[in-house]
Parts: sequence; C-alpha cells; structure tokens
Amino acid sequence: MLSAGANVKLTDGGANSTLTIAALSEKFVTGGVISPSQLTGNQNDWSPAGLSTASVIRLSTDATFRIITGLDGGEPGRRITLTNVGSYTVMLKDESASSTSGNRFSFDVQDWFILPGRSVELIYDATLAVWRTLTAFDYFNDYVLTAQFRHGVAGATATGTNGDYFVKANSGGSGSGSGASPWGLSGITTSSSATGKGSIGAPTGAMVRSTNNTYLRYTSTVSLDNLSDGTNTYNVRCGWMDASNPTGEPSNGVYFRYTHGTNSGNWQFVARSGGTETVINTGTAPITGTTAMQALIVAISPAGTA
Repeated sequence: MLSAGANVKLTDGGANSTLTIAALSEKFVTGGVISPSQLTGNQNDWSPAGLSTASVIRLSTDATFRIITGLDGGEPGRRITLTNVGSYTVMLKDESASSTSGNRFSFDVQDWFILPGRSVELIYDATLAVWRTLTAFDYFNDYVLTAQFRHGVAGATATGTNGDYFVKANSGGSGSGSGASPWGLSGITTSSSATGKGSIGAPTGAMVRSTNNTYLRYTSTVSLDNLSDGTNTYNVRCGWMDASNPTGEPSNGVYFRYTHGTNSGNWQFVARSGGTETVINTGTAPITGTTAMQALIVAISPAGTA
C-alpha cells in the first residue's frame, strides 16, 4: 500500500488519473563506508567485503604503486568513491586485460593515480560495461613531475650545454638548435661516420623528484628525416637513460628504440635494468619528414617498478 508521508507526496490529478512509478535506471548507495584490509599486492577484479552496499571505499596499501585493474559490483549508474587513507599512491589501470570485461576502468587511455589523502568518484557505464570517473583530472599538477627544457640556442652546439638542457655531438655527429628563446627545436645527425652519434638531454641532477609519490613522465616530439636502411643504418633512443651518449644500449633505462632491421622497423619500448632488458613491440612506425611530429611518452611509477 502507498500512503502519503514524510517521503511520499500524493497529489489528486482528477478523475481517472493514473499513478506511474518508473523503474530506477540508476543505483545510488548511500551511507555504506567500508575499510578493507591493507592491500599487499596488485588487485584484479577487486571485490572487497561489503562492496555490494558500499558508496565509499577507504583503501590503503603497504607500498607505493599498488595497482587495481578492475572493480566488481558494477550496475547501471552506480557511483562509488575510492579514498586513499594510506601513505602510498594507488594506481587504477586503464582498460587492463588482467581484470574481466565488465569490471575494468576506462579513463580515455590514461591510468589514474590516487595520491595519499585524495579521492576519486567512479560511475558505472552499463552501455560499455566500464567504470568511468566523475572526478576532475588534475593530472599534471597532482601526479606528474615534468621537466620543461629551456632551449634558446641557435646553430651548432658541439658539446656545449645551455643551463638545464644540452645538444651534444660526438664521434662525427653534429647538433643544432633553432628558434627563439626560451623554446625551440633541436636536431642531431650522425653524419656519414660509422661511429657518429649525438644526443639531446638534461645534465645529471636536472631532474629532482618532489616527493616519493611523484609519477615521472618523459615526452619527446620527434620526426626522422630519413629512415634507417641496410646501407645507411642508425639507431634512435628516446626516454630515460643513465647515459646520454652510450656506445650500444645503456645499462639502465626506460625508452623507445628504433632501427629498420628490428620489429619490422616499428618503435620498440625498452626497459633495462643492470643490462637486462624487457622489450614490447609497439607496432607503430616512426614519422618521417618535416610536416608532422610524433609524441613518444614514457611514464615511471614512484618506486620505479612500473
């Protein structure tokens, strides 16, 4: 029986009026706050106890950068807030195959980071069967330490530096900069020398991590004049490396690598530690010419483990 009361209002619509109660298309859960046990590992299809009635999950981890690849309990329009009450950053992995379809996050090809003391509000998109975010994404201010290398040099630079930025030429290579201060373009060439090489980068100590929870990001915008081939062969490396002009591969680094005879001439993504490397073939070819540029982005977790 339906009666008028504090939360129900009935209005006489006249003779033969019809009262229709539509089915709710969204699920709103209020007042359910849960505090699961501290996460001691990455979570796939995460389903903490009490999730079905929770609107807020207070989470914490035992180490920087525990990763959650998916969240159970998705229903049309359901909203849930994740609050990081711990001391370490938590990452929500975008579109991860480690969780089953229907539990994954979709953040427009971008992982989401919940710093200590921060929250993110999620809403379930039943049409695409993914969790999306309702929280404003202050990515650069909150999660990323980015170095903007000031340019301001023109002409050949040989082995010189320009403050926090250098264009270095070695063994027959050459380097040059163009454009007005403080920003511009740089170019390097190996010349025709079999040992020619050059580099563009930051001197030691130019990058300083502001906190232990800072997520490091490197971006270079690149175009190759000519592709490598069997006669004119060269290698390109763009990313974080412990040597600015290595002979062969650096001992440690996370970077993109190109040469024509590997990976069908497409970019490789390389992670090296103590001389041992892990490689992902990107399936993406370098851009050549002067009419377009290609952005290569490398991101590193605070602990350096992802």
